[in-house]
Amino acid sequence: MSNITSALKSLDLTPNQIEVYLTLLQLGQCTASTLSNKLKINRTTLYSTLKVMQNKGLVSNYKKQSATFFSAISPDLILEKARRKLNEVQTYFNQIENIIPELKSLEQLYANSPKLKLYEGAEGIKALYTETFKSKKIHAFIPLHTLPKELHSFLTKEYIEMRKENESFTHAIVDNSPFAKKYQTKDKDSYRETKIIPYKNLPLDAEISLYGKNKIAIISFTDELVGFSIENQAMYNTLLSVFKIVWNTVK
Repeated sequence: MSNITSALKSLDLTPNQIEVYLTLLQLGQCTASTLSNKLKINRTTLYSTLKVMQNKGLVSNYKKQSATFFSAISPDLILEKARRKLNEVQTYFNQIENIIPELKSLEQLYANSPKLKLYEGAEGIKALYTETFKSKKIHAFIPLHTLPKELHSFLTKEYIEMRKENESFTHAIVDNSPFAKKYQTKDKDSYRETKIIPYKNLPLDAEISLYGKNKIAIISFTDELVGFSIENQAMYNTLLSVFKIVWNTVK
């Protein structure tokens, strides 16, 4: 019976409609009163269900004297409905398949343009961080002195565990805030290497992370939590070069 129910659901039938159809098949034909008693469904709900099923062509009715009798359509007609639906899906698939080359050509028009996404609020910033750990290597300028309290637990626990699980190693350059030394001592357990630079030498007020092969995340923690992800090869290459120069300068 479960196979029958699953198959009928594919015809966009609700559990109630399936139950009504199967019961009518078994009874052959009956009044709404008989059907209501059999299914333990109140008349109002049943009439509503029967009307929908009649509109779908699954139930027919006829009047005999003063009573209205309902019956289910033949299973053969159900098969025909399924066949028509299959043809519609195939037609839809063919239409989509035919326009794919045109869609790809439109995509190529802007292939070299920067792709930018905006993330706002604590949950938005968490979503942006979740994108970065999918990369095996991350290079990041991190302003530890600006990290907000609402993200502290996420960044020092959850995010680190996600990176470790994905074997996503981070090279981090941080400002010499009071938290910097403690941050650096946890490098081994946090799957990263950290170098500390005096704030006066390189003021860090926003985080910049380079990940993937061409992606940049810029996050500001001051005033409001807001971040951007940019996908652009030229920008990525330039910032990575800057990062490497600073990294090799700091002991």
